Amino acid sequence: MLITVMGAFIITSVFLYFLQDRLALQETKSSIDAAITSVENVIAEEDDKSAIAGIAENISISSTGYFLILDENLNIVGYPKNFDIDPEKTEDFMQYNYSAGEMFTGIIGGENCYMEYRITQNGYYVVAVLPEKEAMQERNISLYVNTFLEVLVFAALFGLIYVLM
Repeated sequence: MLITVMGAFIITSVFLYFLQDRLALQETKSSIDAAITSVENVIAEEDDKSAIAGIAENISISSTGYFLILDENLNIVGYPKNFDIDPEKTEDFMQYNYSAGEMFTGIIGGENCYMEYRITQNGYYVVAVLPEKEAMQERNISLYVNTFLEVLVFAALFGLIYVLM
């Protein structure tokens, strides 16, 4: 019986992990898409390069996500104040060869991140960056709660069986 219960526990945990992972990725993609659209609209109305640079300082995605704004030559012109990569170096972004509007993963500042970019009407690249830790936070919480509840239920079940026998 213990083997059957452990098997059921493992199967439900694996199923829940993949389900929650897929849901977290869909939520991340929709959050990034909505955020990029709003920044795109603001940038499309601006002509001043310094004003465009300031946009990335003031807008964020969720609590730890941020935007990078690159010009047509892929030079970073807008970034958050706490950005720890030299804005003159864009090699980190050039290594990812994905099309605009496609979410991908990469490492920025030593941290795994989900990223997506779009090109605005006036030629700027808007790059949305959301750390993986934040994107997967709800999945992890759900898994912890599920694991705790399953262990609690199985312990109660075994306790009841022990008392009845």
